[in-house]
Amino acid sequence: MIAAVGVAGILTLSVLAAISSTNQAFAQKPTELTVAISPDTTVAQKYHATGKLTSEGKGVGGATITFDWTAGGVLKGSKVTSSTETKADGTYSNSPGSGFPVEGVKANYAGDSEHMPAHAETGSTG
Repeated sequence: MIAAVGVAGILTLSVLAAISSTNQAFAQKPTELTVAISPDTTVAQKYHATGKLTSEGKGVGGATITFDWTAGGVLKGSKVTSSTETKADGTYSNSPGSGFPVEGVKANYAGDSEHMPAHAETGSTG
């Protein structure tokens, strides 16, 4: 009976160790997202967002970045959404279109099985 209890205890510890190492193997890596708008003015008619998605210092390619653009001028406070995919080096560029001033943009990466979500913003996005 003591041997059976000992074997059961060892098996329980083995299962717990396997679960722990499995969780560590599939842990998401932290990510960083940058965003900048050009031109840096609210009177332009065409805007461009650029930035980079990285994880552990390396670019994350093939990731979808979504944007929430905040309009200015007569459309002040209106939102326009767009999205793009990062290049192999993690860089991206995106434009909401033309014809309205932009006050700011929020860039969002939802994350995936390997990478944690990340967000960045610039300008007035309120």
